[in-house]
Amino acid sequence: MLRVVHPATSKTSGFVTILCIGVLVGVACALLPLTTAVASLLKRSSVSLAGIPQINETLGSSRAPVKMLYFNSPSSPISQEWQSNVLPALVRKYVRTGKLQIQWHGIDVIEPPTVPGDRFVAAAGLQDHLWDVLDDVMANQGRYGTDWLTPALLERVGASIPDFNVAAAMAAASSAGITHELAVDERQAQKDQVTGTPTFLLGRRDGPLRPLEYAEQAPMDFEGPINDLLQKRKR
Repeated sequence: MLRVVHPATSKTSGFVTILCIGVLVGVACALLPLTTAVASLLKRSSVSLAGIPQINETLGSSRAPVKMLYFNSPSSPISQEWQSNVLPALVRKYVRTGKLQIQWHGIDVIEPPTVPGDRFVAAAGLQDHLWDVLDDVMANQGRYGTDWLTPALLERVGASIPDFNVAAAMAAASSAGITHELAVDERQAQKDQVTGTPTFLLGRRDGPLRPLEYAEQAPMDFEGPINDLLQKRKR
């Protein structure tokens, strides 16, 4: 049977429809992903790591012919300069192309914040997001000696990263496993006579790693030694 709608009912239905659409749009806006709201409060790193393998502390292919150890503390201003000025070029030219793998080693020099930055960064490695977290933490670095590295900042950074479980990272940051991992990093730093951050060791994957000396934080100071090692591999 054909249903005839009374004109008055039709107007009312149209009004209700518009009202419902308006309510739904409002609810949708209110339920935008947290990452969108959080991202607007953060400075974002200029380094694109999408598609690059991350396994715990390492960035880049496990088959890369050249390996670099990077001793870092998130509070180090010089490390922040390196990540801003040098890392983007190394990622673009060597890491993304499978020629270089970089392994992070945290040195705990921040005491006593509630959740030290290096512990949270190390915990992010358990989810294979260490470099995502590290890079954005460094991009939001505050003035040295101040309490800028707060749990609130770490949570905002973590919440801005897709598929990253902030609560799990916060819990893992104070775990015995992360304590052990950072203790191993500290012993490695002592063995390699690391006295400050950043410090770099460089070598072929199948050979010894040696301290990398550089005059200033410019890409060319790192590209030269990497190219030399790549050339030796071809001989």
